[in-house]
Amino acid sequence: MKLLFEHKIATLDSYLFAGFMQRVGVAALPATPAGRTITVNDAHAKLGHCSKALARKAAQYYDWKLMRGGMPPCEECATGKGRQKDVVKDSDHIPSEVMGERFYIDIASIKRENSEDTGYSKMFWLLAVDEYSHMKFLWFLSRKSELSGVLRDFVKKCKGHNINIK
Repeated sequence: MKLLFEHKIATLDSYLFAGFMQRVGVAALPATPAGRTITVNDAHAKLGHCSKALARKAAQYYDWKLMRGGMPPCEECATGKGRQKDVVKDSDHIPSEVMGERFYIDIASIKRENSEDTGYSKMFWLLAVDEYSHMKFLWFLSRKSELSGVLRDFVKKCKGHNINIK
């Protein structure tokens, strides 16, 4: 599936690109005949994972007979309600007080949309951020093996400007 933003809308100082989406199918309530006996969990799933109370009300409306028993935890609902662990906000980390004392680096690959050769030979980008000044440095690399040479030249250039990288 390809998402196209083919409508160009002019604003005061820029453009807004929009696309048209067409509904392919309509979600409908699965056919369960009136008078059928089902579990609360089945009703819960058929009704879009609503609460137990709403499942009971809807079952009454559709004339479904619900079996007695509890409603065990629903795996899909647990997944939907799950969240990542909180990131620790407090740290013993002592921030850098000198430019060039600590750099953070990251390398990422550049993915092409298709495999055709576009003539662009740089497949990776390298980012270095100085912790003190938040200054960012960016390089495009053909191979990951170029990383050490690029960083070595960067350290030499910094030393030439009296910035000592530890």
